[in-house]
Amino acid sequence: RVKVAALANDTVGTLVAKSYEDHDCDVAVILGTGTNACYLEGRMIINTEWGNFDKLKSTRYDRALDASSNNPGQQILEKMVSGLYLGEVARLVMNDLIPAGFGRLEGFKTEHMSLIEADASPNLSKTASLLRSLRGPKGRSNLDLSNRLLVKKICRLVSRRAARISAAAMAAIVTRMDPKLVKKHTIAVDGALYERHPHFSSDIRKALKEIFGKRASRIKLSLAKDGSGIGAAIIAASAR
Repeated sequence: RVKVAALANDTVGTLVAKSYEDHDCDVAVILGTGTNACYLEGRMIINTEWGNFDKLKSTRYDRALDASSNNPGQQILEKMVSGLYLGEVARLVMNDLIPAGFGRLEGFKTEHMSLIEADASPNLSKTASLLRSLRGPKGRSNLDLSNRLLVKKICRLVSRRAARISAAAMAAIVTRMDPKLVKKHTIAVDGALYERHPHFSSDIRKALKEIFGKRASRIKLSLAKDGSGIGAAIIAASAR
């Protein structure tokens, strides 16, 4: 007895939800466990599935992650940007660059990156405690401050790269819609990575300013919390 009024992915739902309250909203992006974007082209919403973009230059860590994934050769941008993968990218870098006595990290996730990047405790003691919990018994003695600082720097670099790739992809969409960037554009963003990860949203804004200069002020990034669910409700109500 259930009538399906509409089917929409989370990106489309986010665009509909934010554009309902902000008429300048013509792009929506998901930056969470996964990533995707959509935009308005005329009266049609175009779902880009940008996570599968594969023209980015990869590192050996990206290639190692891709090879061990359940979909090698696919979702290349997503593997550099989304919360599902960033922790593993950082883990591969750390296991390669930090001396063997440090111990091999296992089960390192993007949420751990967030905790480390936000750690303002004396001598990064919170980071030390977290790292101890993620390693086996070997190498526990080599948790000196220099290694903790290196861990924090690696996490910061991996997340900043993700934010800058996201910004570049957003810029590409806006440029397609408005090559000279003469109009105002609101980009609705949903997802825990954008909402909660330290510096992520500010890194995106900085990158957009690098790309567009003063014209970047015409691009507004707006958090659309639970935009997918709200947008789906609006679509279903409109379809009745």
